[in-house]
Amino acid sequence: MNYSFIQDIGLVSILLFLGFAIRFHIKFLQKLFIPVSIITGVLALFLGNNGFDLLPFSEQIGSYPGIMISFLFGATVYI
Repeated sequence: MNYSFIQDIGLVSILLFLGFAIRFHIKFLQKLFIPVSIITGVLALFLGNNGFDLLPFSEQIGSYPGIMISFLFGATVYI
């Protein structure tokens, strides 16, 4: 069985936690109102496949946003 989706979600969850910890400890980022998702995205960019290649993201990670946006819009239509 292929667990690439679960591994990718796990890595993203860890990165979100690290982004939250970075924002919590660096008051300058709080004063600029930099969101945790931006910090996490920059962290993932530097550590992921396009940067230092330290995180083992799967090849399918680029298709996840389109699928999740479809679920989001599908859920909001019926609310």
